[in-house]
Amino acid sequence: STQSTWVTRGNERRNNDRRNDDRRNDDRNYNNRSRNNDNRRRNNNNNNNNNNNRNTRPPKNNENREISSNMVYVSNLPFTVDDKGLEEIFKELKVSRAYITRRRNGYSKGYGFVEFTSPEDQKKAVGYDSREVSGRVIVVQAAYKVDEKKTN
Repeated sequence: STQSTWVTRGNERRNNDRRNDDRRNDDRNYNNRSRNNDNRRRNNNNNNNNNNNRNTRPPKNNENREISSNMVYVSNLPFTVDDKGLEEIFKELKVSRAYITRRRNGYSKGYGFVEFTSPEDQKKAVGYDSREVSGRVIVVQAAYKVDEKKTN
């Protein structure tokens, strides 16, 4: 009978040690969580103030860029719209080409370009701005001409 009492006390000690270890781990995790939150706040402040050391692009200056006479930029497109679907949005106008910009994996980026046969159709297409397509309000703007990059 003394042996069984001793074993029981040993198990109680082990269980108490486990409980204490769990409490210590909980405290450590709590402290790490608060440290992580502090670091997140610091990072967000740095990102908002642009004080980080990452290379960032300067904002584009569109003042010197030439606007295309027959192409529009369409954004906020549903990701289910494909090239034919984009062309279908402008079916009342004479579209010569329509394409969605895609990621490397083939999924849509949510915007595209439509080229028209005449500048008049392009001006009419800009009037399609704020139309709803599959529950999303699209944005239609005159596109800028592509700057040809110099190659040596």
